[in-house]
Amino acid sequence: MGAPISIYGEVIGFILLDSGTPGFFTPVHAERLEAFANQAALAIHNAHLLQHAQEEIAERKRAEEELRVEKERIEKIATAAPGMIGSLRLRPDGSGCMPFASPAVQDVYGFLPADLAEDITPFFTRVHAEDLPGLKASIQES
Repeated sequence: MGAPISIYGEVIGFILLDSGTPGFFTPVHAERLEAFANQAALAIHNAHLLQHAQEEIAERKRAEEELRVEKERIEKIATAAPGMIGSLRLRPDGSGCMPFASPAVQDVYGFLPADLAEDITPFFTRVHAEDLPGLKASIQES
């Protein structure tokens, strides 16, 4: 007597029971075997899902570590570079932020990098009035 192990219409295995006694297996045995095969299919499927999730988590951890190392490298370069280095982002509503600014932003403009991380508006108050239109045009162009 046998039963396929299948999930979502795909046969992924087979259970075969054998006995030396003719007629040993009854319809009750067949029902139980089918139920067991269904449970085995779910267990195998769940094991595959778990393995896939663990692989994705491991890949994410590797990627996060690579990003952390790269971020540290960029921060070291930005800290050592003369002048200020920053990343300016414009939002669709026209507002902006500076999610990254080198520590020199404090020396040049008097702000901590965190002061500009969500809102760039204070930065523009420190730019000379004659330079502001050109700076804003350059930002829009980029």
